[in-house]
Amino acid sequence: MQAAPAAPRDLAAKEVGNHLGLALHEHSFSWKAPSHVACQVIVASDQRKLAADVGDLWNSGMRRSDKQSGVLGGGQALQPGQEVWWKGRV
Repeated sequence: MQAAPAAPRDLAAKEVGNHLGLALHEHSFSWKAPSHVACQVIVASDQRKLAADVGDLWNSGMRRSDKQSGVLGGGQALQPGQEVWWKGRV
């Protein structure tokens, strides 16, 4: 029997800047996890939606990727001061 993969840890999100210093309202997501072959990012406007795996702001879907940092978000632009909840799956 194979053990379930460890959950991602040290989750971080940051706004993506550009060379002109303009706010793009785009974010990148990062985490630490043992090696993996696929990942998913779910971003929600509240904890209940996130717990139900409802990414009302963005759901990347499961992607074949071993990337752990700099995963660019899509979906709705996040605004300064907006409270959001997110999780990563590997």
